[in-house]
Amino acid sequence: MSVRTRVEAVARVLVVAALIVPAAFGRSSPDTVPGLVSLATPLGSPEPTMQMGITVWMKMRNKANFDQTLEDLYNPDSPSFHHWMTVSDLSKYAPTAADIQVVRNELEAHGFTITYVDANRFLLRAQGPVSSVESAFHTQIKNFRKDGQTFYANVAEASLAGPAANLVEAVSGLDNLGKKSMAKQRMDLRTGKPAAAIPLATVRDSGIADFFTADCFGTAPQTFVVPTDTDGIPKATYTGNRYDPDDFLQCGYSPSDMQKAYGLDKVYQQGIRGEGQTIVIVDPFGSPTIQEDANAFSQMTGLPPLTADNFQTIFPLGKPNPFQDDWVLETSLDVEWAHAIAPNAKIVLLVLPSEVEDQDFQFAIFYSAIHGLGGNISNSYGCYEFNVSKATLRAYDFVISVAAALGISTNYASGDSGDTGLGKPIGEASTPSDSPHATSVGGTSLGIPDGNGGTVQVGWGTIDNTLNFDPILKDPPNTRDEFFGGSGGGESVVFPKPLYQRNLPGRGRQQPDISAVGDPFTGGVFVWTPTGVEQQVQVIGGTSLSTPIFSAIWALASQRAGHLLGNAAPAIARMPGTAVLDVVPVSSPTNPTGVIVDANGTTFYSAEDLLAPALKTKEFYSALCSFGDGGVLELLSFGTDTSLMVTKGWDNVTGFGTPNGMEFIEAAAGRGAGPSE
Repeated sequence: MSVRTRVEAVARVLVVAALIVPAAFGRSSPDTVPGLVSLATPLGSPEPTMQMGITVWMKMRNKANFDQTLEDLYNPDSPSFHHWMTVSDLSKYAPTAADIQVVRNELEAHGFTITYVDANRFLLRAQGPVSSVESAFHTQIKNFRKDGQTFYANVAEASLAGPAANLVEAVSGLDNLGKKSMAKQRMDLRTGKPAAAIPLATVRDSGIADFFTADCFGTAPQTFVVPTDTDGIPKATYTGNRYDPDDFLQCGYSPSDMQKAYGLDKVYQQGIRGEGQTIVIVDPFGSPTIQEDANAFSQMTGLPPLTADNFQTIFPLGKPNPFQDDWVLETSLDVEWAHAIAPNAKIVLLVLPSEVEDQDFQFAIFYSAIHGLGGNISNSYGCYEFNVSKATLRAYDFVISVAAALGISTNYASGDSGDTGLGKPIGEASTPSDSPHATSVGGTSLGIPDGNGGTVQVGWGTIDNTLNFDPILKDPPNTRDEFFGGSGGGESVVFPKPLYQRNLPGRGRQQPDISAVGDPFTGGVFVWTPTGVEQQVQVIGGTSLSTPIFSAIWALASQRAGHLLGNAAPAIARMPGTAVLDVVPVSSPTNPTGVIVDANGTTFYSAEDLLAPALKTKEFYSALCSFGDGGVLELLSFGTDTSLMVTKGWDNVTGFGTPNGMEFIEAAAGRGAGPSE
């Protein structure tokens, strides 16, 4: 998104945000109408006969007692600490059979067909035409378009009538906004398209080290004179750090590189590799070649194979048709990198038939939790909190809180677009990452030179400035920059700040809680098979990468503890600084600068000048990226995430920081954590 587009987005959204912020944490603002409706273009009404599926989430009995019990499960000073509920324990909070029948009767009276009733009576699913939805819920369904997406949504508050109304916690399925993958591909800066993939067969023949390196930055400043094809003016000279020092290598981390970066090599030496743990991954559509691709990745990188003993795919709502490449990519990334970090853990892949139904994502979390499929549920998807209704947010939090009560950590990507143009007062609160009962995972850039011969992580946030594209020299060089991507974060305007965040700023639930590498310019290699293409190797990033990495690390901690550890976020907030490494801003005295000679004379541009007007911080690392001996010259920044800022301590880019190997594992397992704060 260009700077101009982002500014326009700020202007549009802040007008709407001004209306909803005063009602934060309450229900005086629209409860069931998605916020995106107010920004979208109306397209009329769908056909009354169009079929819609809905999920009704029932209110718990004695919800206040459940909430207190759940809080005690995560309070180290409580006798109930980590004494997780069982599914049987949940039954005392379940609605009665009579309650379910009341809601069922109301739906059937309006023409719905009941398709599923949870054995524990927490939900029922139904199918019916638009006319039945509008009649039963006393609302209207309309079509809309926004940013190329066509969707339907209710435009008036939706509620069942009579006794059924007071039995319902939330209804999902009144819109089909759904969720998007948080994967971010490394881009070829010359074309603006994903970097060229390398056929797997080619990589196998030569070895992964011939194509990918974790040494992504040069050791000495370099100078480029551009344009290269003329001796006239204008002429520019740029000097400074260089990214991708070898034109024939891509910056991309292998599993062994990543394991070492997070100190996991020492964890494995203690015999902690994920034995006895199961990581559940939720993805729409899945991949028809997931096991072949994951095993090709494993063979290429020295990991154990995935077999029927340690890998399973489940379709709780039926198989998808057709598959979609965006989610084939996401599925491959999720499975391969969870496996790379916890190589001896089992993986269960839950595949949904669509990405457009929030109710299906919610059902997958509930299904996994109730059936005890695994202690960590990894979810690399989301959308902006503002886009969806508060009822949808409550439904997500409901199922996530059930998982938390059972001792299960539900981990979500915090987003790949910084604050998405909303500005610092609101930030980009991403859902379902905004649930107080989930763990929100942000992104970093890995391997940034620290100036002392070592490397550090910085908060992921990249500005891209094309300085030269022969024969065109940008003069002046700072007229237009692009924010390429960065870790999402921000304050919820729906969920209040949970107890474990009481020392953080603001009133709402803050995110992220923790972070791991998400920058695709310092991302991880993976194998996937796009439709109609042979298996290929590429570099991938996004908080879609951060999330399975963290989920796998939490699985290692669960092995060390010998039991489930539950939602990670409260434990992370208690950990000492040696267990979670604080991510702080990093600068460089050799950030690129430039001199342009043109008809007006000679002009010097500082490192900050070259990144204006998108630059929001003065502490950053930047580097030149050259193609064709300088014929194409790009400037990349690292640690420049929109209005979100990396600071000492917790921040809305990286949370409390990144896991620190064995010290994190020990603290998470309760063998080195500090006292409750």
